[in-house]
Amino acid sequence: MSYWITPSANTQTVIVCTADLQLYADHIQPVLAAEAELTALHVRDITAVETQLALAPAAGLLIDTARLHDDLDTLDHFREQQPELKIFLLAEHSNDPLIAEAIQRGATDYLLKEQSAWLLRTRVCKRIVVCRERRQLAQQVRQLETQFQNIIVKNADGVLVVDADGIVRFCNPAAEALFGQPRSELNGQEFGFPLVIDETTELDLLHSSGDVVVAEMRAVETEWLGQPALLATLRNVTKRKLTEEALRRAVRENAQLAAAIKDLPVGVLITDPHLPDNPVTFANAAFSQITGYDLAEIVGRNCRFLQGEHTDPTEMERIRTAITEASPFAGTVLNYRKDRTPFWNELIINPVFDQNGSLINFVGLQTDVTARIDNEAALRRERERLAASERELRMLFDNAFDAIVVYDDACVYTDANPAAEPVFGLPYTDLIGTSMRSYIHADDADVSFDDIWTQFLAQGYAEGECTIHQPGGATRLVEFKSKAHFLPGRHVSFMQDVTERRRLEAAERQQRMIAETLTETAAVLNRSLDLSEVLDHILAQVARVVPYDAATVMLRDGETVYSVRSAGYAERGADNAVLSTAFPLKNPVLQQMFSTGQPLVIDDVRVYLGWVTVPETEWIRGYAGTPIHLNDEIIGFINLDSETPGAFTAEQVSTLQTFAHQAAIAMNNARLWAQVNGYAQDLERRVAERTAQLRESKERAEAILHSSSDGVAVLSHDGVIKQANPAFALLFHATLADIVGMSWLDFVSDTDADQLLTALQAVAAIGRDRRIEIVAQRLDQTNFDADVVLSPFREANEHVTGVVFSVRDISRHKRIETSLRASVQRERELNELKSRFVSMVTHEFRTPLAAIKLSVGMLQTYDDRQTRETRLERLNRIEQQVEHLTDLMENMLALSRSEHKLVEQFHPQPTDLLALGQTVVEEMRALASAQHTIAFSAHTPCPPAHLDGKLLRRALINLLGNALKYSPNGGLIQVGLRCEDGHVELTVEDEGLGIPHDDLERIFEAFHRAKNTASISGTGLGLAIVHQIVELHKGSITVESEVGQGTRFTIALPHHAPPLHGASNE
Repeated sequence: MSYWITPSANTQTVIVCTADLQLYADHIQPVLAAEAELTALHVRDITAVETQLALAPAAGLLIDTARLHDDLDTLDHFREQQPELKIFLLAEHSNDPLIAEAIQRGATDYLLKEQSAWLLRTRVCKRIVVCRERRQLAQQVRQLETQFQNIIVKNADGVLVVDADGIVRFCNPAAEALFGQPRSELNGQEFGFPLVIDETTELDLLHSSGDVVVAEMRAVETEWLGQPALLATLRNVTKRKLTEEALRRAVRENAQLAAAIKDLPVGVLITDPHLPDNPVTFANAAFSQITGYDLAEIVGRNCRFLQGEHTDPTEMERIRTAITEASPFAGTVLNYRKDRTPFWNELIINPVFDQNGSLINFVGLQTDVTARIDNEAALRRERERLAASERELRMLFDNAFDAIVVYDDACVYTDANPAAEPVFGLPYTDLIGTSMRSYIHADDADVSFDDIWTQFLAQGYAEGECTIHQPGGATRLVEFKSKAHFLPGRHVSFMQDVTERRRLEAAERQQRMIAETLTETAAVLNRSLDLSEVLDHILAQVARVVPYDAATVMLRDGETVYSVRSAGYAERGADNAVLSTAFPLKNPVLQQMFSTGQPLVIDDVRVYLGWVTVPETEWIRGYAGTPIHLNDEIIGFINLDSETPGAFTAEQVSTLQTFAHQAAIAMNNARLWAQVNGYAQDLERRVAERTAQLRESKERAEAILHSSSDGVAVLSHDGVIKQANPAFALLFHATLADIVGMSWLDFVSDTDADQLLTALQAVAAIGRDRRIEIVAQRLDQTNFDADVVLSPFREANEHVTGVVFSVRDISRHKRIETSLRASVQRERELNELKSRFVSMVTHEFRTPLAAIKLSVGMLQTYDDRQTRETRLERLNRIEQQVEHLTDLMENMLALSRSEHKLVEQFHPQPTDLLALGQTVVEEMRALASAQHTIAFSAHTPCPPAHLDGKLLRRALINLLGNALKYSPNGGLIQVGLRCEDGHVELTVEDEGLGIPHDDLERIFEAFHRAKNTASISGTGLGLAIVHQIVELHKGSITVESEVGQGTRFTIALPHHAPPLHGASNE
């Protein structure tokens, strides 16, 4: 049952014609509303679609191919009803024959039902929104053109648009009349007159007839095709000037001739400045007609009676000044008629003098220019509105989904929107000024660029696909629609990047072809046991998805490999040679695949050291091969050869592996068939043993079925296990009797149940294999990592009635992978430690050794010249450097012992910590400079603690030594001792350099030194030794530090250190 909605004219409606209400409600209607604010209208049949289109236009039509009933003439009828209608087909499969024909007859695109939500967003919604934006742009352009025609073209004044170079770009018919030239001659000429913005100037124009035309010109700023320009209005004032001149001449010749001006069309009045208040003494009929006053009401009064509420005081002051100074006045004044309606008065006042230069009268000429002023105001308003519309158009232009480019007659881009950037591969501003020929190459089309361009200009419209060549070398495939001459000398193209869509479609076609070839191969496997036929079919199907020049299938017989089938070699006359040649398994190419069990790709065999060339294969450059596995044994190989280097990719080899698996099945079937055939022949000879031999054959077939090391189970449509092999029961610690009848949910962890359910549903729905990794769960609730392959289980009628559930335990592989990662990390750490050690030894040993060598050299060379004191001083210096080297060696030996032998030397015993601390502090005071002060304080009584006093002494000496060394400016060093709650706390705090925060985490690592101590000698071992001593006592050490303020180390130890495992305290 259909239902009807009559949408309003403004509604953006998409008609959806399908019988699948669930698809419409769950996917189509919500996506259209959310993604593009489109109203979905559901109908069930073609008649309802026709009715809806007759009621109101629609933004699009989404029609199920099942509703067409193979009648594509209906689509033509819909396009006749609404030419701009976007029609999308809704199909079950991409190979539906109606799709290609429908698109050829004008359909926009197609969608697969299973992908309807995603394709609606990327195809339907985007295209309809773009189409809507285009219609809005076109409508606004038409409105602007209408306004332009009404205001500019029909204006009584001449209007010209002059660009920044002074060239005329547009003129209206009134301008043609002023110059006496057609627009085709005026456009493109240099204007030749100065243009002053917002000022009125007077020009003498030479008409084509030879007459001089006097015009008043006023210029304002505007834009033309997005570039700055000036809009000049020209008014013909020739008649007015002639009238003014005739009036002046008449007044000069005889003041009494004023009567001659009564019939002039311009308002004329004469005032007498010799009378009080300069009254009007004469006014003609035109003045009376303009103002609405009778002559009797005018004569004898001052002209101020024409002023009103909004008359400009500034202009009035100019008139008074001109009267006072007896000088001319010209200006435009807002006056009021007798009925108090305002009008704009273009006023000219001239003083009249006698022959002696004495002032006689003032003569005023008055013209009603209200219409002109109103037109100018309307022009300004319209110009502002046009500017606002242009800004709105620009906003739509800049924010459009599609790339939009504008170009001139020379194919040079003059404008582009930001969406053009990803299409052309450069900023859209850089695109402007470049030629279209730089991006569209002539060799991409069957005809020349010039022919395409000529045809486009002639037809005025073009659409299709083209390849854009980006500056970096990349290419993008775009759909375009182009309109010629949308403005004079300008053309526009709307472009949509379809590169990704075409790539996805190609990938989809490739996957579909792979699926088809595998299906056809599986069908051959099912119907034929002839190994040669099956292998020839496999090589032919491989060629459809992985193109090659020649190929072979090889079988292994012990340590020898020989070709059993080939393709492509017969054309080269080498088929017999290839099939008769045996190869040793130790051949480097075959041996690598045999030892690794993995495929091999060689981009160029000429640079591959292990390639063996024979005369029949000298032409080969590219190679790909994969082993054929059967029951964990490699029984042969598939080899592909090509004349082209780098002809094969990893993805293609992955596909080849699938065919290798089918080849293994074929070989296994052939072996089984050979065995069964042998049994049958034997049964014919031994009729008496027929029953026993059949039983043996069956048992052997079942043994082969159950010999798989992978666990295999068959699931029914409701997920219950119907059958399983022993490996499956062994893998899950159960018996076959326990497993049969259980659900698959019992064999997967809760975390991966949803993932497995999704995969099972996909296999059952699509009928294709799926492979996933999950955490499986045994019946004893223990887990293991599993590689699961799900395959559809088909009955004889090809319907999927269940799923084959194949499981392999990959826990060991996961553990090996984890172990390898840990080993790599440990190797990195050891390398870093070695680098730091070598750097330290090189730096710390070089200086003492150099000093020793220098002193020894001085003693050897100048011994007879040196006093006893000098020799003793040099010997003392050698002794100091030797002691420094000894300290370095002791630190490194201590670190070594701490890592390997320190456990054996760890002897906790009762230790007086107070005496130990005082002794160490006294020893270090003797080594400190005068700038350092070392203070020791015990905050609580400390009974003897069961600790290793020798090691603790070493730790305190190292900490105090660092405090002295890294406090170069001296300061207070505090050593604290606290014993409470069965724990001992030792603190060493200085006021030295401090440790940067970035180094605190690694400060106890061997050879690590803070980055602010590079200028101070040190090994980076002291704190590492302290850290290990503390760990031997089962204690902890922490550090607090601020750069420039000092550092505080805190050692926390148990009062009674526990003995180490296996160590003696004796």
